[in-house]
Amino acid sequence: MHKQLHSTFFTLALLFCSAAALQAEPARELEETLLHHTRLLEQVEILNPLDNAAFPPDFAPCRVFWEPLGFPEERWLVRVLLPESTILAEVREPSWRPDTDLWQRMLQAARSAPLRLEVAAFSANRPVGLGHAHMRTAPDPFDARVLVQRIPVPFLHAQDNSRLSQWLLDDPTSTDPPVTVLSDMPHCGNCHTVSGNGKVFGMDVDLHGDKGGYALADLEKDMVLGPDGFISWSDYRPDQPGKSMGLFTKLSLDGRFAVTTVKEKSFFIPIDHVTYSQLFFPIRGHLACYDRTTGRMAPIPGADRDDRVQTSPALSPDGKWLVFAGAPLNPRLLEAMGDRKFLPAEGRYIDELNELYPYQFELYRMPFDAGRGGEPRPLEGASDNGMSNYFPRYSPDGRWIVYCRAPTGLVQQPQSKLWIVPAAGGAARPLECNTEPFNSWHSFTPNGRWIIFSSKQTSVYTQTYAAHLDEQGRASRPVLLDALMDGRSAYIIPEAVPADIPLRSIRIDVPAPDIAR
Repeated sequence: MHKQLHSTFFTLALLFCSAAALQAEPARELEETLLHHTRLLEQVEILNPLDNAAFPPDFAPCRVFWEPLGFPEERWLVRVLLPESTILAEVREPSWRPDTDLWQRMLQAARSAPLRLEVAAFSANRPVGLGHAHMRTAPDPFDARVLVQRIPVPFLHAQDNSRLSQWLLDDPTSTDPPVTVLSDMPHCGNCHTVSGNGKVFGMDVDLHGDKGGYALADLEKDMVLGPDGFISWSDYRPDQPGKSMGLFTKLSLDGRFAVTTVKEKSFFIPIDHVTYSQLFFPIRGHLACYDRTTGRMAPIPGADRDDRVQTSPALSPDGKWLVFAGAPLNPRLLEAMGDRKFLPAEGRYIDELNELYPYQFELYRMPFDAGRGGEPRPLEGASDNGMSNYFPRYSPDGRWIVYCRAPTGLVQQPQSKLWIVPAAGGAARPLECNTEPFNSWHSFTPNGRWIIFSSKQTSVYTQTYAAHLDEQGRASRPVLLDALMDGRSAYIIPEAVPADIPLRSIRIDVPAPDIAR
């Protein structure tokens, strides 16, 4: 990490609190040494929280951690500058978590003004580095749980070792660890979703070689998904050429409709790297919906053209509108893929592959009308901008669409940013919560005041962040969900689900395919 020099002079008068455990003599001695040190110090980079991050008022205590400087026998002094006192803690590892009482005091203090945290590095009882970050408390609670998939990387490793993937349900307002709701799965599974009302669960599951398998069932406390708990997108027009995996499926708010990409062909290059392990986007396909009340699977008129790619759908909360990513067919890419499932990377990394195979999507908006469709029109602000626009999500109140924008591609794009645009189109702008690099797979909490998303801000392994959104759609600096990180796995596709969701476990009660046969 790049290190900078800065002055160590402090102007804030210090008051000592009565927390004897934190105000231990060694910590006070370190502080005294620090305050009388006049030489320049290296900068300690605080990785969490990010400077000026806004926390929910009901969040559990966060883990503060930072980048070590690498000095011999390095240790650290943490200083929390409360309005009425300064809390001290000496630590031997580059991380620290406040207890619940102190955290509540910090959140309360950060309501009226940013609260300053400082971390000083010491070696041989001599100050060698200093860093600081501010935190704020947002006005709105975090009214959701987070359903996320934990996978080993690279992608092919996860695909070939499906039993290593886990699905976790995390409550960021609790100190309890995330609950593992699904693990040791004999089938390959991936994208998951929950309807906005928290009643219906959906997830891609490859059953007995059927890539179109999709779990779709009423959500219960302890779910058991037997053969009746699945549909197959392969049943969509089986008499016509092409297969249907069902890409990027999304559910309507009430869970009645599932909308997905069918008759698709994807451009896929697996990459043997943990940071970005694939170049992937559909190069053919249209949209279809499944109606749970009738059992009917049908194309969506207006989004079913054979001369275009139509993918990455999202339904408005009232069910009236459908927005999706679209692009013209690219004969060069179709020819390059041919009948192959993937192309070899041949030692190329994601940046070089993006240059070799550029592809851009625009967002389109059209009536949904219970699957009867209509005429799609480019969404102003998320189309005709020289960029790739994809993964749209409606805010719960239907006012906004937050989507991803990158120079090219769709999945795992290093330069992907979150943008916001009025739901009917208009001036688009990047959200203030964007990190460096990678921002994607976003989801709104039910109250619409928090958005969660994937990022690689502090690690090559994908992590989950949450950011506050105000009435005007302005975002705060994000906070890390530090319970969803381990330094070995990627945590992907975070879905914010209602806080009262009953889910505790999922079991897939369908025999695994006979591998030997």
